Amino acid sequence: MTRSASLLILAALPAQDATAQQSAAYVPTDSAIAAAAAAVVQNADRCVAVWPGYWHAGKPFGLTRREDRSVFVHLAAPHPDFTPVPQSQLPDVLRGAFYVRRAPAGEFRPTDIFYRIGEVRVPVLRPYSPTLRHNVELVYHEAFHAHQDERFAPLPGGRAAFGSASAAVALAVPPAEFEALARAERQVLAAALSASSPDSLRSLLRSYLQLRARRTAMAPDAQPFEQWEERIEGTAEFVGASCAALATDGDREQARGRLRAALAKDAPALAGGRPSKWRAYAVGAALSMLLDDLRVPDWRAAVESGAALDDLLAHAVSGR
Repeated sequence: MTRSASLLILAALPAQDATAQQSAAYVPTDSAIAAAAAAVVQNADRCVAVWPGYWHAGKPFGLTRREDRSVFVHLAAPHPDFTPVPQSQLPDVLRGAFYVRRAPAGEFRPTDIFYRIGEVRVPVLRPYSPTLRHNVELVYHEAFHAHQDERFAPLPGGRAAFGSASAAVALAVPPAEFEALARAERQVLAAALSASSPDSLRSLLRSYLQLRARRTAMAPDAQPFEQWEERIEGTAEFVGASCAALATDGDREQARGRLRAALAKDAPALAGGRPSKWRAYAVGAALSMLLDDLRVPDWRAAVESGAALDDLLAHAVSGR
């Protein structure tokens, strides 16, 4: 490992790891990696409006094939640790700006997603699916966490503010009523994403907020945890799904169907996992899209400053 190009070790990222478990046998080809990179680069300008200040043309990112330790990066300028990918193997949009390096054995770990190239911290992800949209969404989602590190206000009190041990137990093994209400909330959110009129939308959102208030009253110490995860993972899911829809379908509305399908799924029961964290991906993304539907002014800036998505939604629905 060189001093100028090295991996940063981060906490595990369940969204990527869980899906990767389902596609563990998939090994991305050079052409699949190039196709995903080209889709991201070619549609950079279209992604800007999804979350202003996040993505931009020329933003560095990378894709890796861990089976042979290849690290492919999109960079505006060459770096001595990397060699250019032959232009004959690349789509036009990548030519002159796509490089590869064979990483030393043992450099990769399942929790690595950022690569330090000189002074630049670059997200480097492993494509996990033969479906282009999945791999493009992965790039946009995980790279958004770097934006959050720079722009989002931290949780007051750190993760210790997530509450008592009893709340943690409620999150890990929720009672049947708690889970039933959470499922009902997701069903109402899915319906809201397809609301036929502004009045119908607001009626559905009032129902959602009532269900949510009833459930959170069962485990009030869990609320800061849920709001935090929705704010972090939910907004990343919203950005990833929206940008990937633009990059692969040309239609941001395709993300709406993707989120409705995600809301229909129950949280996976993984050993040692926190089901509520898994809910936060789809719920937070849906709340983000609905804030856009309601045209709430400056809601993204409010989220970056620390506001909870459900609180913003409640204020918007009440008209306060």
